[in-house]
Amino acid sequence: MKKKIKKMRLFPLTTLFLAAALTGCGSAEPAVPDSGLIQSIGTDVEPSMATSLDDASTASDISNAGDANDTGDTEPLPAVYAKNLLSLSDTATGNGISYSILDVQRTKEFGDRALENLMDLSHGGTDGQGNLLGDEEYLFLMIQFTNTTDQAVEILRNQGGLREIDSEGRVLHCNSEAVYCDRKWEDGTPGEIFHWVLAPNESVTSEIGWLVQGRDEASRELLGLGDSRDWSLYYEVEASEDSSENYYIDLKLEVE
Repeated sequence: MKKKIKKMRLFPLTTLFLAAALTGCGSAEPAVPDSGLIQSIGTDVEPSMATSLDDASTASDISNAGDANDTGDTEPLPAVYAKNLLSLSDTATGNGISYSILDVQRTKEFGDRALENLMDLSHGGTDGQGNLLGDEEYLFLMIQFTNTTDQAVEILRNQGGLREIDSEGRVLHCNSEAVYCDRKWEDGTPGEIFHWVLAPNESVTSEIGWLVQGRDEASRELLGLGDSRDWSLYYEVEASEDSSENYYIDLKLEVE
């Protein structure tokens, strides 16, 4: 008889971010959002034995995209601690999983990636090769995920997501959507393609792609783009239940 798998969920840490995203890259179609879901499935379970979430959990993994012109709540957000800002060469560890970014590409071209793994949620559409035709851009990150614990752990490879941080330390959501992964997780439901199970001390390297919308003039003015503040794009790693402990890896990309 198979042993019943026990799961533990650590919910996404959203209390730090009190404002809605000032950009949108949505669509009427649902997409899997960036999330911090991590599940412990126990040391006696092989990765291939990971079970899928129930229907309610799966629904929580999927959200509708926002309006590209909705600037949302413009209340200033708390500054991040300097120790939480990491360089591109640094490794961040949260909830027992380490994250190392090996490559960054911002482009309108899909390239020679697996077209069948792309969720086309773009406003401007794509051509037959997946290249973007409108104002959006792809952001592809090659990330190495490593389980540093002594238990097998199920992760979401699109966790954390993208954030914008200015020269004064303000943090804003970048309302991007994960639309691509080089290898889909096939042991769950269609809404769980970004999941992966890592055995103790095991690593997986995955390329995850986000769709990022261009800014309109209204959102540029609200953000103060073009003034003395410089906004940069960061990858967030959720480190603990205390949101002030989250890490932000500098992608070396200016927010335009």
